[in-house]
Parts: sequence; structure tokens; C-alpha cells
Amino acid sequence: WAADAWLRDDGVTVVVFHTPEIRSAYQHLMRVCVATGDWVQRGQILGYVGSTGLGSKGPHLDLKLKVCETYVFSLPFIRAFPPKEN
Repeated sequence: WAADAWLRDDGVTVVVFHTPEIRSAYQHLMRVCVATGDWVQRGQILGYVGSTGLGSKGPHLDLKLKVCETYVFSLPFIRAFPPKEN
């Protein structure tokens, strides 16, 4: 999985490319812990919750999931891959 990070209207954003068809975006970050082109692993910290971007009213995280260029509801995917136990 490769990561990409940038600043846009949705604030500081990290995008993870899981496959050519599936990618997730984590938006409004205060700080990013990965660099563009990094390979990331399940459970790795990508960044820290923040309040960046236009219209942000306080610290929060937006998670957006795209499958084949279509945004999808992410909860089923989160439930399918619960956090890794330490």
C-alpha cells in the first residue's frame, strides 16, 4: 500500500492506495506521519486528527473510501478489517 499526502480544501489529507481500484482518504489531519510514496502497513499511524481545511469547526477525521472511482460507505470495510491486536 502506498501513501500520498497533500493539503487541499478538505485540509491536510493522506490517501492510501490499497489496490488500483480501492483507496482511502484521511482528511483534516493536524500532522502527517508518512510521505508521498511510502509503503504503509495495517495499524501504522498515518497522521494525527486536526482541524485543517475550509469550514472545519473543530478537530475531527473524515474517512472517505473510493472503489472503482465511486465513493462508498466505509463502515462495512472497517468492520471487515478490525484493528490489529498488539
